[in-house]
Formats: sequence, structure tokens, C-alpha cells
Amino acid sequence: MKTPAKHTHIINVRLKDARIANGYTAKEVAKSISISPQALSLYELGKSTPPPEIFNKLVVKYGLPVSFYYKPGFDNSMDGTIYFRKFTAATKAKRNEAQIFSKWFVHDIIAELNKMIKLPAVDPLFDRIKTSVHIDLDNFDYETMAKIIRREWGLGNEPLNDLMYEFEKRGIVICILDLDDDIDGFSYWSTGRPFMFLNARNNFFRLRMSMAHELCHLFFHGAVEDIKHDLKKIENDAKNFAGAFLLPDVTCQKYFNSISLQEFQYLKPQLKISITGMLKRCEQLGFISEERTVSLNKQISAKRWRKVEPLDNIFPPERPVLAKQSVELIINNNILSKPQLSNLFALPTDFIEYVCNLSKGYFSTSKILPIFI
Repeated sequence: MKTPAKHTHIINVRLKDARIANGYTAKEVAKSISISPQALSLYELGKSTPPPEIFNKLVVKYGLPVSFYYKPGFDNSMDGTIYFRKFTAATKAKRNEAQIFSKWFVHDIIAELNKMIKLPAVDPLFDRIKTSVHIDLDNFDYETMAKIIRREWGLGNEPLNDLMYEFEKRGIVICILDLDDDIDGFSYWSTGRPFMFLNARNNFFRLRMSMAHELCHLFFHGAVEDIKHDLKKIENDAKNFAGAFLLPDVTCQKYFNSISLQEFQYLKPQLKISITGMLKRCEQLGFISEERTVSLNKQISAKRWRKVEPLDNIFPPERPVLAKQSVELIINNNILSKPQLSNLFALPTDFIEYVCNLSKGYFSTSKILPIFI
């Protein structure tokens, strides 16, 4: 493999992204290295180049490899809108941080891996549904669409043992990030491929709900312009779709009997969905009266199950394998050495190991970005 040509000019957008990824404002950085915010802005906009002494201070401040700032071919494009789950609670700064980390994963890691490894093809069902003229998003039929996707993918009606594996083998690239508590996940299309980013802090059940939620966005909302401002409706549709996808109506008819918290707790390990998720699903399907729904919700609140439910830790959260296996395939087949691959990515090895689900220290020990402490 040819060694990439060395570039001698700093890529200005990387200066800005490095600052945002560390959670700093321009004013904070400028003050810490004794320059004006205006000067820093000029560097980040590419209207001026920082002198060596200032650049060195920025490198130390941000803790990223020097090669990061010189790496060419940085693509900032995304094919459509990003929808952050629980977006209303997450601050703009936290959303921006998460977006930067996702860009590094997509454009600096996956794009490089894709040059050497044939990633799974994106399932054609995405294109068929996204280009269909028969889907009315203003009156979204989440029950029918969930059934169609499960049927076309041959998933049957029973709970899926490894939901992440089913998504990855159909071309969705998944990354686990240590996101802010107010961001359960987000997703977008880039260079014709769907990407999904999920919060590492979520337990097994919450993670699966987030995956199904983001699947709806990737299928139906990725490039929607006419309804993109109706965020409440979009999030509601995705939430309803997630329940229908994880727990088809025929499965509910098969398993639910008494519709009680005791029954939900008993079924939780089998159905692989939270107690609140089961209650919501029964409400959607009309299995339970409004009065009974209110009563059970009050019981859930009284038991303090809103944030932590019984059996939440019975299963370890699912983890992606696509990026991990790609890296190991390159290393194990001597396509590149570990130093060569980490240099190609031009990112801290701790970050690479984290987002690729590799063991800590797989490459080497280096400074960890603040977001991962």
C-alpha cells in the first residue's frame, strides 16, 4: 500500500473540531494560550495559519496527534438530517461534541477501512422504501412498516437475540460512544451508507430500543425536508415504530395475558424489552384501558422504575463487531502493522480502540480524550 502524500498545510476545520471535541469555547482556548478569540477564529476559518509556537500550544491543549491536523480529504458532508434522540434536553455543545466524534469515526476510520476491507453491502430494502411513493409520512403507519421490514429481512415475529448483528450484516455501521446522558443516540446517512451512534451508558434494553428508534430515522426520516421541522411528530413516529419493530402485535397476543407489572417483569428476559416498553406496546395495541394504563404508570413511578427497572442488568449490552473485525483482519493479514494503521487514522489510539470496540491498549497507551475519562 502506498504511503499517503505528506501535506504541509494545516486543515483549518480540524482545528475547530479539535476544540469542540474537547468541550472548549473559543474564548477559553484563546485565553489559555494568550491570543485573541479573533485570531483563533481566523485560524479555524482558514483565513490565517497559526505560527509554529501557537500551533504547538494548540496541539498540547487538545491532545490530538500532530498528523491529525494535516490529514487531507476530510469530508464534512452528511446525506440528510441528524435526529438526536432526546434532542430537546441535550445542549448544543454536547450535540456538537457527539457529532465531531461521529465524523472522526465515519471519515477518518471507516472511510480508511473501506479502502482495504469490503464492508457489508447496504441492504436494498433501504432504497426501495426511501424511494417509494406509497408511504405517507404525514400519516405514518408504523405497525405496517415494522412488519414489512421484519418480513423482508426474514426476522420472523419472535424477539431477536442479537439485534445489533442483524443491523450490521445489512450494511448499517454502528458505533458506541460515551455520550451525554441527554443523548440516547443519533443516526445519519453518509456517502450512501447508514450510520448509527448509540450511548454506551444505556443498558441492554434501552440500547435495543434506541437501535430500533434510529432504524426508523434511517429508513424514513434521513432526507425528509417537508416535515423536518415537526420534530415532535418525527420522534413520536420513531418511538412507536421501535415498539412495533421489537415486539410485533402477534407476539404480544401470544405472550401477554394479565397485563400486570408482575407479568411484565416475568416476561422481560424473554421479550427483551423494558417494562415501560411493554406497557406502552399494550397501550398502542388497545390491549389495556386508559384507566388501567394510568394506574400501572402510577405504580411504576411509585416503585421508582422510571430510570432503573428490575432485571436491567440481566444481559450485557450488545456491542458492534464490524469495525473491530475489520481492524483485526487488516492487522492479522499483515496488510498494515498496528503503528501504520493508527498513523493512517491520525487519531488518538485510545479513541480508535474505544469506537472500534477493541481492547484497551490494542495499539498503545496514549492520552485519553476528556470525553472518555
